[in-house]
Amino acid sequence: MQAGFRALGGGLYLVFMSSPLLRIATLLLGITTAIAAHAQSSIVRLQSGNGTGPQDSQIYYQQGTVNGSFAKLKQSDFKPTLSGNKAYQLPGYANGWLKNGGLGNGSTAKWVGTSPDSYKSGYSSLYAISFNLAATANTTLNFKFTSDDSIGDANNEGLFIDGKAIAGTKSKKTDWNGVVETFSNLNLGVLSAGQHTLYIDVLNSGSGPSGLMFDATLTQTQAVPELATMAALGLGFVGLLKRRCRA
Repeated sequence: MQAGFRALGGGLYLVFMSSPLLRIATLLLGITTAIAAHAQSSIVRLQSGNGTGPQDSQIYYQQGTVNGSFAKLKQSDFKPTLSGNKAYQLPGYANGWLKNGGLGNGSTAKWVGTSPDSYKSGYSSLYAISFNLAATANTTLNFKFTSDDSIGDANNEGLFIDGKAIAGTKSKKTDWNGVVETFSNLNLGVLSAGQHTLYIDVLNSGSGPSGLMFDATLTQTQAVPELATMAALGLGFVGLLKRRCRA
């Protein structure tokens, strides 16, 4: 009985292994496993203080009041920012401000404002920086910053993507006195390939200095099945083939 079982098992094994379908199934399993194991993320990095001129080469602004917040921002309020003036890189520092590059972790971000003298006296402003995504995928944002006085206000969140408010992005402190804040792993949902714009609402609650320094990363992760799920599907396919061979 034991020898017969081995012979029967060996016969099935030989039939099964010689089947072209098995080779296809094995190849399919290997490919799906490799895809899951090598799912890649792409990263876009944004910061204030771009280029070598007096004005930031990538950041635009829409000026508000010298003291106070914007009204509740509507979708139509954002587009004019991109046709406005470019923000100024600030060579000077107000009392208590971090120096340029002070966000740490190798950041080269610099302060920007609405004029070369914003570190003396500035305005509440809506800043905008555009970027391109290579793929359509789930996207998360990490945003590290310091500002004078803060981002967000009673009427608005501090950050917007394509004019849509990102919840939970109001400053928790008054940032100008050397304070650095970070919003981590903000889920932006699925963003399409192409151009998008990040907007930052900076509040100046007095008639003194106003500015912003930030470093941000956007991470896209392709939506592929988990390795365990793909492996289970592949093994299930192999099992069905084996049953068919036995029949």
